[in-house]
Amino acid sequence: MKKDSPAKLTLLALACIVLAWCALRLVFSNTGVAGRAEVRSLESRLAASRQQMVKSSTQTEFRTVLREMKSALRQMSPREAAAWILSELEHGGDFATQLDFEIGADQNLAEWPTYRVFLLDMLMLVDPAAAAAKARDFLQASASADEWAVAMRNLARAGGLPEDDVLLKTKSAELLRNPEWRRQSSSGYLQAFDVIVHTRNTALAPELMALCDKQDQKAVRHAAFLTLDRLLLVRPEVVLPMLSRSASQHPQSGLMISNMMARGDLRNETQRQAIESYLLDEKRTPEELRGFASVFPNANVSVSNNLLTKAASINGAELAELDRAALEIVAAWLGNPAFSRSHPVLRETYQRLRRFVNP
Repeated sequence: MKKDSPAKLTLLALACIVLAWCALRLVFSNTGVAGRAEVRSLESRLAASRQQMVKSSTQTEFRTVLREMKSALRQMSPREAAAWILSELEHGGDFATQLDFEIGADQNLAEWPTYRVFLLDMLMLVDPAAAAAKARDFLQASASADEWAVAMRNLARAGGLPEDDVLLKTKSAELLRNPEWRRQSSSGYLQAFDVIVHTRNTALAPELMALCDKQDQKAVRHAAFLTLDRLLLVRPEVVLPMLSRSASQHPQSGLMISNMMARGDLRNETQRQAIESYLLDEKRTPEELRGFASVFPNANVSVSNNLLTKAASINGAELAELDRAALEIVAAWLGNPAFSRSHPVLRETYQRLRRFVNP
């Protein structure tokens, strides 16, 4: 058999390479055309949905349109979706949707009160880095409380810069103190209190305590209580002494404070001292003493979908250990004349704990 010369083999190899390169270029070229066509199609869907939103007048119509837009955005690449959202935030205006500010189990919104809130929420889904960058700029300008809530959520989840925590603490304090937002108390405004818990901003505990006294603002009062209670769970060594010192200044919230004081862990010296100071204070009312004793040690937690934090939990073994420690200390209080004003209610606490510890 006649062998091909080395030069001929080299030419054949080069020809194969050229053909392969041409084929690949054709494939990628066609893919690019198809990709651009798909993007144009998705952008057309978004534009049509936006026009439909202008015509919508019911919750069902708004819900349908926004979910269609969410579906289209999720089918785009992160870069393309983020670019479209940022353009809309800059030029697209806003629409009220008649929907509430509703948080899903994944800490993303399940429903959106305005178009801009929807866009900020979607930006976090498609491009977290872009969402954090936008949030830094967004929080420097005035906006609605609902928009600030989502922007702070985005920055807290996707930021990561050292100065982001400072910005979040600063802006959550501004939100808390905004009298107009507090008066309107939208769902987004109230949900934004969760940023205080996320940043463990105990410096705002006195302001939260003051809001707990606002009996004419029930929604704000309830949000402030929940925030302070959850802040106590993450920083008990700071919040519990503050509550003990200031309890007498807030008689309108006496029972509420008594229930929070009952969260203290007597195994911790700082928390034990705070509780004992609270019980020994001559200004404690019988109602406050009963409120404390009836739930101590208080391990109840509220369950809700929050912007950033999740509900705390305690396992059975830890709860049993907490009860044993509480039983021992309550027995010591009952033997101490200094606690005589609390003895009637503490005896009931002692009997209850005995049943838990020695069933």
